[in-house]
Amino acid sequence: MLGSRRRGDLAGMDRDAAAAAWTTLIEWVRDVLTGVCGAVGDTGRHPCIPSCWRRHPHAVAELGWLCQEWYRLYGTGTGTPAGAGEWHNRWLPGVIRRLAKEATTAKCGLHHEPTRHRPDDFADDAAALGKAVRDDVDRRRAAPPAAGARG
Repeated sequence: MLGSRRRGDLAGMDRDAAAAAWTTLIEWVRDVLTGVCGAVGDTGRHPCIPSCWRRHPHAVAELGWLCQEWYRLYGTGTGTPAGAGEWHNRWLPGVIRRLAKEATTAKCGLHHEPTRHRPDDFADDAAALGKAVRDDVDRRRAAPPAAGARG
């Protein structure tokens, strides 16, 4: 889970950790940012997080730490109403502003073709997202053997 790391990005993770982190991040973007907050894709909300977020390493890193903070607030039982207010009024809008500014469709066109999508889409191309995650995980080093494991 992303929350087990000190940073929200995937840098330095081995295959197992990266696979788990990607799963957590994708589910959170789909369920929370898209489903609850309506903050991803062509939702009519301006600004919004582009659905091509996974194509931008800086977006993955920003969403990773935002996801960690959300889980710290809502998933641990230690969050406070003040912390939730800060997440919704400070952290989420700040990430949305930065990603909307940095990942505009004009800039995205340099690397990929933006697509129109339904408001419930959390990714511009779910099949491509799955392949990109598999490719990323496959490029990583294997997890070290567990202590006491025999080879």
